[in-house]
Parts: sequence; structure tokens; C-alpha cells
Amino acid sequence: MSLRKNKFSRCSKKRKSVATKEELASSCFRWINQRLYTSSSEEARELFQKDPLLFQVYHNGYGKQMETWPQKPLEFCQSWLKQYCKENKSFVIADFGCGNQAQLEDKLNRPNIRFHSFDLVKTEDPRVIPCNVINVPLNNKSVDVVVCCLSLMGTDYAKIIQEAHRILKKSGVLIIAEVTSRLQGILDIFCRRIAQIGFQECLRNTSNSFFVFLVFQKSTKEHKQPTTITTNHNDNTILPQLKPCLYKKR
Repeated sequence: MSLRKNKFSRCSKKRKSVATKEELASSCFRWINQRLYTSSSEEARELFQKDPLLFQVYHNGYGKQMETWPQKPLEFCQSWLKQYCKENKSFVIADFGCGNQAQLEDKLNRPNIRFHSFDLVKTEDPRVIPCNVINVPLNNKSVDVVVCCLSLMGTDYAKIIQEAHRILKKSGVLIIAEVTSRLQGILDIFCRRIAQIGFQECLRNTSNSFFVFLVFQKSTKEHKQPTTITTNHNDNTILPQLKPCLYKKR
């Protein structure tokens, strides 16, 4: 009987230890997530550079959240690009905020597509180029497609849109996949302001209740580009502030 009690006690302690670790990891993920949505892109880069482990903790938590989603936003990007990137033509794609590995490159493994995958810090995947995506190491008008899949997180996200415009070729394409709640009540304004930066809206898919998918084509005309963000929706030259996507404690 004592052996059974000891075994039960050890198992109980182990379960409590695992639960505690999971709770700590979940709490840390929520803290990092809130920081990313309420900081500039440079502040986020500095956070992960000071403690690279936080980057891994965040993406582990992100992966667990993604398991509960009815549709993965990256799957939409993959599906659309499969149709767009015809095999008789070469394409250059820049993935802004790819995460800890170049997943989109894995999903679109075609000889006619060249990828540049960016995120804030160096990861175990050598294909991920560490940099702040407001200033990527690519030439002007050198890319056919820029993908921003849940990567417009920082308070200075307008600079990411500007950088996409800079590196896109004429008639190049910008794909944005974003959480629906972040654009609630401001989607029309958001799309209109991006058009004023120098894009034409080509697709708006709101059929999914969790995510909105947008495709823009770079205009050949020159446009005034904003460098700041405001919640003043009456200002016709500035992108609106997006709502943060914060996860509640379960």
C-alpha cells in the first residue's frame, strides 16, 4: 500500500510541476504578446536581442494558440500565391515577420520562387534573416510580393507598409493577413489609407470570422507616404492605429 501511495504522490507532484511550467509559459507568452502590440518595432527587436529565449517562448505560445484556429492565415497566403506564381515566370517574395522558421518558403517550394524571410532575431533556421522589417536589406523595386501575415504588430506599423512599397516592383503585390478584431470598425479606413500610400486594393476576404485577408497592388503613381500613425480617422494622410490582439488568461 505504501508503494502505491508513494507512486501516486510522485505522479501528483509531477503533474503539478508540469501544470506550473505550462502556466508560467502561458503567462510569459501573454506578457510578450502585449509588449509587441504596444511597442515600436525597434523596441521589440531590442527586447528579443537582450533575451533571445523570449523569442522562442513567444513562438512556442503562438504555436499553441494557432492550434485552436479554424483556419491558419498562412494557408490563405499559400493558396493565393500558388495561383498567382505561375511556373513559367520567376518570382521574388519577401516574407515580413516569418517567425522562427521560413514556413511559407517550405510550403511554396518551387524552383521559380526565390524567398527572403525576415524576423527580428537570428533563429535555428539559417534562411531567416534577422532584421527590423522597417528596414530590410533589399534594393528598391526588387521584389514581386511582400507578405505580412500577422506581422503588423508594432505601434509604427506604417513604416512596414512603407518599406513594402519601397522594395516592391511596379505592379508588385502586398498581402496582408490580420486578426479581424484589430480592424473592427476601421477596415474601410485602413484599406483607403493604404491605397493613398500607393496601392490599389485587389482583394478583400472577410469570410473568415477570425481573420481578414487583403491583397493590394503597387500603383505606378507617386503618393505621399505617412510616417506616423494616429487614431484620428478624419486625417486622410495617416494610417489608423490598429487594436492590439491580447489573449486572456484561461
